[in-house]
Amino acid sequence: MSWTLRDEGCYVPLHWHKDIELNLILLGNAEFTVNGKKNRVMAGELMVINSGDIHMGAPPAGVPGFEPKVELITIASV
Repeated sequence: MSWTLRDEGCYVPLHWHKDIELNLILLGNAEFTVNGKKNRVMAGELMVINSGDIHMGAPPAGVPGFEPKVELITIASV
């Protein structure tokens, strides 16, 4: 399954998949927490989340140089 996300303040709570997840940041910035470690990703970058990793995603809040708006494409199994 794939979808495109365009939102300000969007938050995806902790979850996991049996397959990998691919996230391509098109616009803005995103922050993914994977197995407790925060990863900041900028437009043009790809975030790959491994099978079984517990993760969440959100636009970074209060981080200098990061916009609160994000547009991304995610490909993952459900």
